[in-house]
Amino acid sequence: MNESKIRIAVIGCGGISTGHINAYARMSEACELTYCVDVDEEKAKAEAERTGAKWSTDYLSILDEVDAVDICTPPHLHAEMSLAAMHRGKHVLTEKVMATTLEDADEMIRVADEKDVKLMVAYVTRFQPIWQKLNEQVTGGALGQPYMAQVRTEDNMANPAGWRKSWKTFPMGCLLSHGCHYVDQMIWNLGDVVQATCLSDDRFRKDTLGREDTAVSIYRFANGALGNYVASWGTKHSDCHLRFAVYLEGGELILSYDPDGVRRLTLWQAGDKEGTLLMEDDPSKADLMDAFSARKNFSGECEHFIDCIVNDKTPLTDGVESKKSMEAIIAAYHGEDYGIIADLPLENVRPQMIWRRTDEVW
Repeated sequence: MNESKIRIAVIGCGGISTGHINAYARMSEACELTYCVDVDEEKAKAEAERTGAKWSTDYLSILDEVDAVDICTPPHLHAEMSLAAMHRGKHVLTEKVMATTLEDADEMIRVADEKDVKLMVAYVTRFQPIWQKLNEQVTGGALGQPYMAQVRTEDNMANPAGWRKSWKTFPMGCLLSHGCHYVDQMIWNLGDVVQATCLSDDRFRKDTLGREDTAVSIYRFANGALGNYVASWGTKHSDCHLRFAVYLEGGELILSYDPDGVRRLTLWQAGDKEGTLLMEDDPSKADLMDAFSARKNFSGECEHFIDCIVNDKTPLTDGVESKKSMEAIIAAYHGEDYGIIADLPLENVRPQMIWRRTDEVW
């Protein structure tokens, strides 16, 4: 075990970076937030001043001063930045999705292996206790085998960031952008996807998104289980409302993000008039706040990344594992665009956006 602190650079100081930066601030004995980097000098300076780190507008210029990078930029930069860092021997935690093409994802996996560095993708729900409790219940065996998952997320994206408006910087919509978390959870709990398709539309956000704001997707898993996921960024909620249900031979597990802000995991079994509450998580409680009094949603994720570096472990969400949800969703897009149920693994196929009001293709 290496006793020295792991030196971290957070690249990209937009909204999502706050949780990552705050998490490293809590781990001062294990790591050092060395740099905050952003092409916007004011953003980089502000985060550096808040945390006592140095700042830069050029991520390439600081790679020799750190051991690892945490990439919090828009998706079209994830592969480019990850590959540049890994070629220099740096460990990488990148926000989801890991890349915008399967070819780039494969190259990231290859280079991580070649350079013997850690590549981890920020599927944050896998590191939150209530989702871990769900996985324990599903995979523990006491409730039998899962045979179906039904997932619904409702969110509002009334004013998307400018980079989400371009097909070149955001070749996706709600399903691949945020929905990848929940397809990843279906895979974690039910196994690998072997078939997928979807129907989608851009009814609400239209030209302010690269692809869809509303989607209904379906999946078949290798063990024969089925899953469907309904997602929309057109709803009126200010926070994400979620229902993630797994049906097993011995009962139904429901994880919900409820209107009161509390997250609940409930078990329903035959004859129940009301479910059994297995776990409750209120992100507003003081003991769930981080070093800067923000929600600790990212602590487990960043702690796992540092632990994998220090103790030479394979990340739970390494490149191979994280590509699975990306490929499943691209397969669903492909299924819609060509009017088929797409088989996985995919080879040399790209969604063509045949329904969109643009000539751009991926």
